[in-house]
Amino acid sequence: MMQRAFIVDPIQNYFARLDKLVTSNLQNSTHCRNLERFFSFMVNLCWMSGARITVVVSPQVDPQKSSSEERIVSCCIWRLPKQPTKDDILTLVRAGLLPVFWGWGPRSGQREGTADDHWYLQLAGTEPEYQGQGMLSLLMREAFAHAPSSIFTLEASTTTSKDKYSHFGFVLVEEVTIAKGEVSADGIICKPNGTGFVIYPMIKHHTSNYE
Repeated sequence: MMQRAFIVDPIQNYFARLDKLVTSNLQNSTHCRNLERFFSFMVNLCWMSGARITVVVSPQVDPQKSSSEERIVSCCIWRLPKQPTKDDILTLVRAGLLPVFWGWGPRSGQREGTADDHWYLQLAGTEPEYQGQGMLSLLMREAFAHAPSSIFTLEASTTTSKDKYSHFGFVLVEEVTIAKGEVSADGIICKPNGTGFVIYPMIKHHTSNYE
């Protein structure tokens, strides 16, 4: 699910060292497989570190069967306040680092975040066909209700996601340009004149209202 949600994300393109934008599994199956491995590693590592994972599921009816199955269509992974990521080599290997390392190289291990006194949104994604249907809103409401007196932080990677999080009460802290001179705004290799891509650190204090 995360692989499909983030297939054109500039941060993932940067980690993957892509020289051409990929928008579907059919264009570059190797990249999509590496992207899937990366997210599998991140989810496993967050789970092993005690992160809080919430999901939205949707029933999937099979006309050939009388029963239905549930499919995860949206997910948020929150790192708890002052919760460090387990970074010992055994945990990293168990979480699936080696296939990611082989596919993307050492850069793939750089997106870990830091422990602090707030809830940090490590990952959030929705299946493309379910985007715009309020899935992320459900998960955000649940998180705010779970820790109503807390501070929440995240890093949006596109202007679209930045605007969505602003709707949830997050405020932009600053704009940070990454890899200027190396990649384009989409995170695609573009030396030596690449503009770099922008990430948007954001914060929501417990006094921020979300209607």
